[in-house]
Amino acid sequence: MIFEQWEHYPKQTYRNRYEVLGPNGRQRLTVPVVGQKGVKTPICEIEIDYRNDWPTLHWRSIVTAYQRSPFFDFYKDEFYEVLFSRPEKLIEFNLRTHKLFLSWLGKSRDEEFTSEYFKEDSDQDLRDAFKSKQRTVENQSYLQVFSDRHSFEHNLSLLDLIFNLGPESLSYLESEARD
Repeated sequence: MIFEQWEHYPKQTYRNRYEVLGPNGRQRLTVPVVGQKGVKTPICEIEIDYRNDWPTLHWRSIVTAYQRSPFFDFYKDEFYEVLFSRPEKLIEFNLRTHKLFLSWLGKSRDEEFTSEYFKEDSDQDLRDAFKSKQRTVENQSYLQVFSDRHSFEHNLSLLDLIFNLGPESLSYLESEARD
């Protein structure tokens, strides 16, 4: 897998946000970054802003959302460690969560990083595929924690899938990829 590190940081994408399903519905959690103020900055230089204690706010939201999920207790400690590891750069945080999710799925991949930015016209270039205001994927439903209050919510963080399905998460993803 090749990680893009030289494109200019695009706002309104999932590079610094994720969504969970809490008791009041979908909740967006954003990792704050040091303000760019119109300056085009490569992703590898984007710093995380710790002036507010966002890791604690995220953790509280995640606990509220998933403490009753079947597999929360199995995975929570490792995610807590990543969430509170305080990396300086956003790319470091994203890489740590990526590695953690792969380990939970029983997968491993060598990561590579781009040495420069270039636009690639191919099906494998996913840089623009997921914008935070676009929700285009309709997945098969599975039992979510607050299914008694809300209909199935598509396109949540991988945390939702793993906390709810645990070891079956990989099978679910492989099934979705075949459809």
